Amino acid sequence: MNISNSKKTVLAGLMLAVGVFLPTISHMTGIPGNVFLPMHIPVFLCGFFSGPLYGGICGFVLPYLNSLLTGMPAVYPNAVVMSAELFTYGIVCGIMHNTLCNRFKLRYIYLSLSISMVAGRLVYAICAALILFISSEVRKMSAVAAFVQGIPGIIIQLILVPQIIFAVSKSMSRRKDATAEAVEMIKNNLATCVVVKKDRIISAESPQGIAYIIGLRDKKMLKDTYVADTIIGKAAAMIFSISGVKKCYGKTISKGALEWLKNNKIEVTYDMCVDYIENRTGDGICPMELTVKDVDDPVLALELLKNKIEELNKS
Repeated sequence: MNISNSKKTVLAGLMLAVGVFLPTISHMTGIPGNVFLPMHIPVFLCGFFSGPLYGGICGFVLPYLNSLLTGMPAVYPNAVVMSAELFTYGIVCGIMHNTLCNRFKLRYIYLSLSISMVAGRLVYAICAALILFISSEVRKMSAVAAFVQGIPGIIIQLILVPQIIFAVSKSMSRRKDATAEAVEMIKNNLATCVVVKKDRIISAESPQGIAYIIGLRDKKMLKDTYVADTIIGKAAAMIFSISGVKKCYGKTISKGALEWLKNNKIEVTYDMCVDYIENRTGDGICPMELTVKDVDDPVLALELLKNKIEELNKS
């Protein structure tokens, strides 16, 4: 399952809201927060669905946000220590999930969750120890006691979080596959170039020109991929062929690009085929297409294109 950047942002905001709502319920029912651990669940979910950056931000902000809105936890020392702990949960959970190639399978979810829990508790223990050492006012804080008190919450997390993630991922994966979503994004002008690998979108941007495609090649991001692009000319087609692209879609494609892709056994679908790709002013052929028009060596074409880009940038 892949999630676009806009959806990640929305999900992160939603998890922040949930992270304020759950502690409120805990306060109303009288269940101690250090037993139920209500802020942990949305941070874990944010790390899984929105990645380490959003997960870390969500974890860092939540204790202070709750302190501001509800007065609990106390800013010092509780929120300080909890912020470091939850920040670790979000970061580690997101990194582990990315490392495991975003595979939403229960064994991988449990592995990521378990490692995140251990890392977060270690950070909690370190921060608590530092504060205990520095401040004589908070000697009642104990990482061991906090862990023991939080066992019910940990059990709830181990049961609830994987099931939520698994259910949501299954629901979303049934709606559409990544290649269909990539094509839809191009047709709806949500991006001009979308790259899909292992059934997930790894890049969706709106650049202009062949430089972006060359940049993806230089980062080794095109091997064994499906690329959906607004415009595919011969220049892009030649880059695809030496970068390991397996399939592609072009909203508009040139006859030269279509011929090159077919000759190089790259599956291609398109909406409109034109004689050549126009330049941005619409009064001639695209300079990149002119650069490779009579070139049959893709390695030479790549070198010529880079030189042309550099020349155009200077001018």
